[in-house]
Parts: sequence; structure tokens; C-alpha cells
Amino acid sequence: MVSGRSLAFGLNSLAVDQLALINLRSSTLTAISVSQSDQAADDSVLGAVISPDGRRAVFSSAASNLSETLDESETGLYLYSPAAAGVLSGAVTYWKNGAPINDVIVRASDPSGQTLPLTDRSNPDGKWQIEGMEFEPYSLTAYRSPSGAGALNAVSAADVLAALKLSVGRNPNADPDGTMGQETARAVSPYQYLAADVDGSGRLTVADALMIAKLAASPTASNRPEWRFVAEGVSLESVNRYSADRPSYVGVDVNLTDELGWVGVLAGDVDGSWTEGLLDSLLGVTQTPLG
Repeated sequence: MVSGRSLAFGLNSLAVDQLALINLRSSTLTAISVSQSDQAADDSVLGAVISPDGRRAVFSSAASNLSETLDESETGLYLYSPAAAGVLSGAVTYWKNGAPINDVIVRASDPSGQTLPLTDRSNPDGKWQIEGMEFEPYSLTAYRSPSGAGALNAVSAADVLAALKLSVGRNPNADPDGTMGQETARAVSPYQYLAADVDGSGRLTVADALMIAKLAASPTASNRPEWRFVAEGVSLESVNRYSADRPSYVGVDVNLTDELGWVGVLAGDVDGSWTEGLLDSLLGVTQTPLG
């Protein structure tokens, strides 16, 4: 928060001290000791106190052109408290190839339950944006209907074998130049463990491989693999074949960040072969609407 002197709007003389908030992240300057018609205070501004989040300020003034929004027995106290204008945005991409994922519903919920959830759906570029957020913590989740393109054709016999290998502690990723070459197989990704845990038990077993085999052999509208999403930045260091759990939501405070990415995982697609270009034959299942 800064103070200074400037020409008052509508006045013909040098104005008294004014108050403004500086947003260092966006490099913006917002005057706060102004009237509803954007006229600078026509008298001194004193004793300003700013809130911890840097969004609100209380100050006293003898100005005659300011509206007293905080009335303390006519002591001339004023509260600067703008309407909520928080914006959170990001992109949703696939874990293996970084391809954008559309039709993902991102939902921001107020943990206290005092406001309705805010939602947006990712576009063909995987981008989403939620506006009108309060400057307070939210719980965010991401969801995509199993009817998304390519979900069925991405699961194949190769994924069954990969899941079996993971369940016994073997690396399912191929060695690029064979056992005699200098290159080595790519390390197992934590997202592969999440994809292989089809039954959601948090532990990889032969049962998961059997379920993947059913997904690969029976591509029907009622037997589609589940989409799972993990917020970027969430630690997956502890994910392994014995512990394949993932957080179902992430906490976000728009005072601290205005971007959040999501990484998509398709249950059963252990080798990460999914792309939006894969078509699911002629199964027409509608997307879940926003709400």
C-alpha cells in the first residue's frame, strides 16, 4: 500500500494524500481513497490498515466526497473491500504424451459450503478458467465422463501384460535398444501405477490385470475405463505397486496462485497410448452436464 499526492478529479487544486494498493504479481496500481464516481478524496486520509491478504483496507478521512461504507459512530472510517474477482485457470493434459484433454469438468467448491460450486469445462486445447472466485481457500476436483473419445481403443492386451509386470515388481517399459544396447528402459512412472489400479484398491494385483483384460476384450458403453486426474505439483513419490492411491481433490487459494494444471490418467491404459484421435467405434454416450 502506498500514499501520494495527485490532482483530484473534479478539483482545481493539488489533492491531499491518497492511498493505493500495488499488486506486485500483476504490476497493477489500484486507488482506494476514491469516491464511487472515482473522485479522489478531497481531504486528508489517515491511519490506513491493510488486511493480511492485501485485498482490503480500513482508513479514516475527513473527506466530504467519500461514502462511509464502514460506519463507526461517525468517526469517518472507510472500508475498501472490492467485489470478488478471483480468476483461476489452467490446462488438462495426458500424462504420457502431454496431449490436451477436452471436456474435463473442473469444479471449485467452498469448503465451508457457504457458496455454490463454480465450474468450467476444458476446451479442445485443454484450457479451462473459473472466474468470480472469492479470495479464500477452495477445494478443486476434475472429472471427465468415460464416454470421452479414445477411452476404449487405448486399452489393449499390451496393457494387460504391463499390469501383470507391475503387480510383481517388474518394469513393463521396453528397452529401446534391447538388452545388449547401452540405453535402458524408461523408469516406471507413478501415473502407470495409477492407471494399472483399475479396481481402485490402492494396491496392484492380478485382479487389476483381469479387469483390464475385460476392458480390452469387451468395448461396450457400459464397460468403459474411468478417467482420473491429479493436480500438477502434488507429490507422487510414495506411489508404488503397494500404494497406488491418489488425492481426489486439491486445495487452492487464489490469494497465492492463479494457475493450476491437471494431469489425466485413463484407468487401464498402462502404456499411455491414449490420444484424442482414437475413436470409440459408434458408442454415443452424452457428456455429464455442468452443474
